[in-house]
Amino acid sequence: GKSALVLLDNYYNLEDPRTVPVPNPLAREIWVSSHLSAGNGDTFLVRGIVDRVDLIKGPFLRIVDYKTGKHPDFKYNQVTNERIANENFFQLKIYALLLREMMKKQADADSAEAVNDDSSGGSTSRKKRSSGLPQNLRIGIPVRNLRLLYLTSKDNGPARYLDMDLGAEEEERNAELDAIHADLVQV
Repeated sequence: GKSALVLLDNYYNLEDPRTVPVPNPLAREIWVSSHLSAGNGDTFLVRGIVDRVDLIKGPFLRIVDYKTGKHPDFKYNQVTNERIANENFFQLKIYALLLREMMKKQADADSAEAVNDDSSGGSTSRKKRSSGLPQNLRIGIPVRNLRLLYLTSKDNGPARYLDMDLGAEEEERNAELDAIHADLVQV
């Protein structure tokens, strides 16, 4: 009812979807999943639904997750505030890990297909393998930014963003995502 309309109004005040720069969003409501290594030869399935993926300067991808809860109140010491932020981004880091793994799978499938096409003179009867990624996310652009879009804040205040940069360099981003993978193995 009325509370949903307030959240929608907050969203439009922060980000009018008519003004989101083209080609965004690249994808909305996409399933991400991967069989991750458990480190002992076993794998485990992790999956989720990403609310939105945008293209940002670099080019890089940004994962956006809409939250109906309130924006965290960073009123504590720096260590506590960082812990709160990291806890809030845990889900999006998992999504970034899954997207990275799906992109690797797609790149491997594309490479195998190219080798098969070359060795068979371009006519292969093999069925094309797919990672499950939407076509516009198969371009190999890495995820760098995570955005939580809180539709309300303290005392029913306005919508606010909370952003996290996974790192400017591939090594930084991979280290962050590998750490999340290690955390998931411990669950």
